[in-house]
Amino acid sequence: TWPTKITEVVSAHPHSTRQNHVNLPVSIRISKVNALMKLDVQSIEALFSALGEREADMRQLDSVISQTVPHLKRELFTGMNVTMIAYGIFHYKYASGREGDWPIIALAANKNYISLYVCCVMDGKYVAEMYKDKLGKVSIGKSCIRFKKLADLQLDGVKQMLTAVSDYQKSGAVVFGI
Repeated sequence: TWPTKITEVVSAHPHSTRQNHVNLPVSIRISKVNALMKLDVQSIEALFSALGEREADMRQLDSVISQTVPHLKRELFTGMNVTMIAYGIFHYKYASGREGDWPIIALAANKNYISLYVCCVMDGKYVAEMYKDKLGKVSIGKSCIRFKKLADLQLDGVKQMLTAVSDYQKSGAVVFGI
């Protein structure tokens, strides 16, 4: 179980210092607990290629995110039984001493849906929840936006949300929340 409150952001940096541990050949493992897909791939391109019918939707949303927040470094991220595309990595530390790296924004394919993670809190509120009425036919959970296909997601709302996160971060505010 993940703690619910981050007590300190150790460093917020656009370049991750962690190394991804991935293996070939490509294989898919589904976690029984949360149905997240962990793909053993070595690149974002290999991740796209392994997605099958979700590839086109993931590529299009990746393009929207990359164009909207170009200052956040895009990289392959593997953690918590999921392989995803991360945009900007921050290092966190809990009061218990547990610490790690996590993306500010991430895109992942799951067994039954696509997830867009926006790990940001503004004025004490999770940004994904703040923008839920502008995002379309989606399911929202604190930092996670879930949808079956890209047509269900309102891209204008996503761009507005990501721009708000970017502007807030550029102002020097600590924006991270998981």
